[in-house]
Amino acid sequence: MDGQRRIMAKFANANEEEIVGMRAPQLVLGGDEQFDGTDANRWLNEMDGQRRIMAKFANANEEEIVGMRAPQLVLGGDEQFDMMARAGFLYDNSMSVNPGVNGEPYWPQTLDYTVPWACYDAQCPTS
Repeated sequence: MDGQRRIMAKFANANEEEIVGMRAPQLVLGGDEQFDGTDANRWLNEMDGQRRIMAKFANANEEEIVGMRAPQLVLGGDEQFDMMARAGFLYDNSMSVNPGVNGEPYWPQTLDYTVPWACYDAQCPTS
């Protein structure tokens, strides 16, 4: 975490603002040759590791970091969402949606329900 991000994270935490885990931008956990998104343990290592980094550098409690966003917004299907439930992440902010001009906002997308719109991403969760 570079200095500017550290300062921003500390400010957000001090003001009780939302801090969401997101891995380094060059890493993609789903949809590439390197990693096809089906390894829940890799998702856990990356996202929980990011949570620990944010807790350390933003002086936040790990238990309070309960949201995440997939790197490059590339979803990991059911494996990502199974990992999130097991690791104590309550919501995801990775899925794209176009609710239209008068549509209701969908975020944060909690794990309580399946997504209420047609998901066209190759790695959409199905359960």
